[in-house]
Amino acid sequence: MAEERINQDLNLMVPEGYRVMSAEEMQAMFLDDNPNRWAMRNEAMHHTVAVFYHKSNPFLSMLADAKSVAESTQLKLAEGLLSHQYQKGESFPLAMCGQKAYGFTYRYINHEVPTDGTVIVFKHGNICYTVYGYSAAEYTETNRPMFETICKSMHF
Repeated sequence: MAEERINQDLNLMVPEGYRVMSAEEMQAMFLDDNPNRWAMRNEAMHHTVAVFYHKSNPFLSMLADAKSVAESTQLKLAEGLLSHQYQKGESFPLAMCGQKAYGFTYRYINHEVPTDGTVIVFKHGNICYTVYGYSAAEYTETNRPMFETICKSMHF
């Protein structure tokens, strides 16, 4: 098991069976050139964990809490995945790295494969972190404990 550092700030473990994805792999998966992300994947378990981060305007950062950002993210996902049979799941508050966080689950069809996603948003100073977990639906229950372990391993 290895530990990685994201944005020179957030640390997390990379469990056995997972590998850090290259910039090219992330670009192909997420269909953009966003440089502010990091991801790992376990191909055998059809499980990907990605962390996106961005620096917020300090004033806006005070106004927008994790729940507001998560709700905005959920609306953007719903719109973007409308043609992929997007279904919203549950929303939930939690703590990540000692910070208030907010998350939600969803399901969509990715290349004819039902896929479950979990999104968790939290802030640290004026940096907003968004953690995404993707799993082929048939592996969701098996992958959920590992996703939770990875999230619990995160620290500053």
